[in-house]
Amino acid sequence: MMVLRGLTARFDFGARIPTWLLVAVATAIGAIANLLWIGRQSFWIDEGFEARLVTLSWPEFYHALTTYAGDNMAGYHVLLWLWPFHADEQGLRSLSALCMVASIPLVFWIGKELGGRTAGWWASSIFALWPFIVEYGQEARSYGLLVLITVAATAALLKATRPSGRRWWAAYGVLLGLGLYAQAFALLMLLPHAVWVVMRRPPRRYVAMAAALAVLVASPMLVSLFLIHFGAGNSSLAWIPPLTLGFLWTDVVQPMTWYSRSLLAALMLAVLGLGAIAIFRHRDELPRLVLLVSWATLPLLVAMGYSLLIHPVLQARYVIYIIPAWTVLLGVAIAKIPARVASVAVGFVVLAICAQSLRGYYSGYLKSDIRDAAALIASQTQPGDVVIEESGMEPALDYYWRNSQHPTAGLSGSRLWVIGWSNPVPPESIAADWRLASRTDFYQVTVELYLPATAGTAGR
Repeated sequence: MMVLRGLTARFDFGARIPTWLLVAVATAIGAIANLLWIGRQSFWIDEGFEARLVTLSWPEFYHALTTYAGDNMAGYHVLLWLWPFHADEQGLRSLSALCMVASIPLVFWIGKELGGRTAGWWASSIFALWPFIVEYGQEARSYGLLVLITVAATAALLKATRPSGRRWWAAYGVLLGLGLYAQAFALLMLLPHAVWVVMRRPPRRYVAMAAALAVLVASPMLVSLFLIHFGAGNSSLAWIPPLTLGFLWTDVVQPMTWYSRSLLAALMLAVLGLGAIAIFRHRDELPRLVLLVSWATLPLLVAMGYSLLIHPVLQARYVIYIIPAWTVLLGVAIAKIPARVASVAVGFVVLAICAQSLRGYYSGYLKSDIRDAAALIASQTQPGDVVIEESGMEPALDYYWRNSQHPTAGLSGSRLWVIGWSNPVPPESIAADWRLASRTDFYQVTVELYLPATAGTAGR
């Protein structure tokens, strides 16, 4: 017991520990988690699309942005094209890692604002180690930027609704509009923000100014989304399967809690229950709890409702910005546990579960190995070789082959390479003209080399 008391004394985040040090520790944890082995795996399909974009010249990039690449994530595409580190996976993914790491001080501040410094430290430390956050901090996709903008917008809103915070309304409106350039689902953050505005009742002219700024900033993207998804009558979300209980568990809950065998979700609910009991003893804290609960649930619930009633749209990564609310709720709940020993013990159990799940991510999460497959073909390419690429692989292959000799796309040549996800074969129309010479399997990717059938006959 004396040992536990000593531990709690050291982790009583009072005036003895400077705030900057608490923020620095959590941020350092997040930086290590997000940058560790960030370039160890190949780009997968979606990352390949981003990687090919950065290799384009400005006229080509602008054409892509105003046509097929402009319907979503346009702001991220521009930032990534301007990002100076394009040489490899580590460089391209580092933008997402930077966004996630930059979100940690903001999560700390929100936790501190809503529950005190202890809550802020637990929230930011849990956020730094949350595996789903680290996963998308290590992907060359827009979700790190989405988290950063939505967290920054929430912090700006909290600042704006202070008695002396009117100058923050402009920042809030701009951030709210910019969120749409990271991902269209940023619009759902309006729901918890509206709940907070209704409860705090700030002057209407400030709310109107922020709304006008948000619409002004987001208007080009809103027009683009309308024209592409409604004017043309197609949807880039057509591939998403219908929402079922099984899908909700396997494709939303499990990934967001990163396959922690339900421990993270169950423990979160238990800690939330304990924290809620303590919070409800102080009625003046109810608005803060309502903001966090609505942030943690409403975007997901609305996406679920839309998926059930209109069209499937729900993917876990589209609502990744609710996880900061989860971690702040956990931080506040941990800090509100009356017994100090129990509070510290529960906090470190949550961190241990996150760290254990993160270890599973590092050791067990694999992406399709397009990189090594591309390297094999490039190393063995001969003049006159042609290649057939299975649909979806072209962007990543273009990136990996941008500075190396590689076969040209086609059906007629001295040798035929076929690269695909599983058991790739030449098209039936020309299959009789080729014989299989070699096959190499990588993770989820197979490379086959075919020689002309006549060459095999002549050799016999």
